[in-house]
Amino acid sequence: MRIKEDKVAAGAPKNAALTPNLGFGLTTAFRHIALQVPLYYNPKTAVKNGKWNVGVGLGYKF
Repeated sequence: MRIKEDKVAAGAPKNAALTPNLGFGLTTAFRHIALQVPLYYNPKTAVKNGKWNVGVGLGYKF
């Protein structure tokens, strides 16, 4: 995890103060069925602010 304040001009897009190097999330398994809820961060671009995204995954545990 990185914790830093993005220094940009007033009104310009900026990243969140807390950003991961990768993503993170929760996983739970019941018998052979696994459910995952990952969170990841897309950094800012020249036209969009950075934002957190949530996903959902369903899988089979061997």
